[in-house]
Amino acid sequence: MSNYVAGKVLPGISALLAVSLAACVGSASNGETALEGFPVQWTDEFSMPGLIDEPTSVSSQEDLRSLLGRDWYAGIDVIRGEAKSADTLTSCDDYFSVKGEPLRVYNEQENSAFLELVVMCEATRLFVEATSSRRSAVPSQPLAERLPDNLPKSMALITSESEAQRIMSNPTINSWGEVNEIRKMERVSEHRVVYHLDSGQQSLSILGRGDFNDDGNEDLLVSVQSTVDGGSYFDLRLFALTVTESGEWVVDAHYPSP
Repeated sequence: MSNYVAGKVLPGISALLAVSLAACVGSASNGETALEGFPVQWTDEFSMPGLIDEPTSVSSQEDLRSLLGRDWYAGIDVIRGEAKSADTLTSCDDYFSVKGEPLRVYNEQENSAFLELVVMCEATRLFVEATSSRRSAVPSQPLAERLPDNLPKSMALITSESEAQRIMSNPTINSWGEVNEIRKMERVSEHRVVYHLDSGQQSLSILGRGDFNDDGNEDLLVSVQSTVDGGSYFDLRLFALTVTESGEWVVDAHYPSP
């Protein structure tokens, strides 16, 4: 495994990650030693290895690639477009073959499970296609109490399309923290925090990092799970984020697409 290069490391997800790839749950392995830069990494919040029929560990991008064709722990029946009958999806490959079509679960009770599978399939694909980054402006401790004040507003808890349109079209609103008032932050693990809002909670998990859009810059891959108090609303989204040289957080990719 390759360590970060001394003198070029910008502190990352944690002090543990900043020291060595050996401190990570996984790291990219392609037979080459990275002499400089920032290798692809994933954390224990990346749950795809535990969502297949026979949970397994992964230690390389090739291991990750194999997960795309493995059967999930259960099939999910979905309705494609205006179809009147359901198709059963059993793997990430199945999902990717139909992802361009409008999809909805046949059984609403399976919606949360399907969202997790979709998000983790997309994360797996991004990790498989990622490359080591040549530079990074990701801050030393991303999971901070006021982080939402700097993250894009598209990551906020927004429960209706009309509200989303109003917020996204308002040029005076720029950040997640301007949309939702953060009452407190609860640290669940090294790579996961929960932000308690006036009307609900949002759980932010760091899945890993790498160059996901081939621009040479290190990106942070995160999932955001949103719920509301006293309701059944549930949302789970995936974001690939990067930080510009001026310190601005921007979204490189978003799944499901807004």
